[in-house]
Amino acid sequence: MLVASRVKKWVEPLLYQTIAVQYTAPFDGYPNFTWDILLAAIRSKPPSFFHSVRHIHLSMHHGSINRTNAEALLSVCTRVENLVLHWADVLDLLPLIAPLPLKYFTADFTQFFLYHPPTHRIFTHITHLALGGTVLSAEKADELSLVPRLTHLSFERSALVGLSLRLLDTCESLLVLIALVVDSEIHNNHRQYLSALSRDPRFVTMTNYRYLADWQRGVHAGTDYWTRAEDFIARRRSGEIDALNYNLPDASKLVS
Repeated sequence: MLVASRVKKWVEPLLYQTIAVQYTAPFDGYPNFTWDILLAAIRSKPPSFFHSVRHIHLSMHHGSINRTNAEALLSVCTRVENLVLHWADVLDLLPLIAPLPLKYFTADFTQFFLYHPPTHRIFTHITHLALGGTVLSAEKADELSLVPRLTHLSFERSALVGLSLRLLDTCESLLVLIALVVDSEIHNNHRQYLSALSRDPRFVTMTNYRYLADWQRGVHAGTDYWTRAEDFIARRRSGEIDALNYNLPDASKLVS
């Protein structure tokens, strides 16, 4: 019994390294968390128990989320490096998010950017930034060049296609810029930018409808829409595919 207790004490925190709340089809071999499970753990476990948590995905698409629950979770998970917030603007939870050592961050920054620049400490360690549906001004687009470690950037608002040339010109550290927008919408509404954008291999368009499954695969298997875009760009540069082809086939179909 003593050995079993010690093994549980060592293994249990490892099960909490990745937390995706109330997802209907969890990644094989990994736990599916509910708020009841998480809140019970927060009440009963010491803060050190949550030091193993590195990845958190919170989305209204996969169960209700309220601010109190989110604050309770983020207040104890202080070493998170990969965070997805598909339900709130960053500004709503800024005091809890700002100290995190985030490298991968997906969220809406619309309200946040009204009050804070991209030089805010929240971006100190960010390499992969997904803006989701963020409304971004040309001024803020230029300021993204000040994010010190930014190499990968994605967005979902088709209006930002018009700012993509600015982003590519000003953010010299960018290796990948992904427009998660249906290709037909880009052709219909932003055709005037496509000739110039197609000449920069860093610009990629795709869709990713199974986002959470893709995120889970990225966390556990190291393959996600970011890495597929990297491979696509490498093949464009090498001449394996047409260098002017910027559209990657539906990424969601590649996720099992």
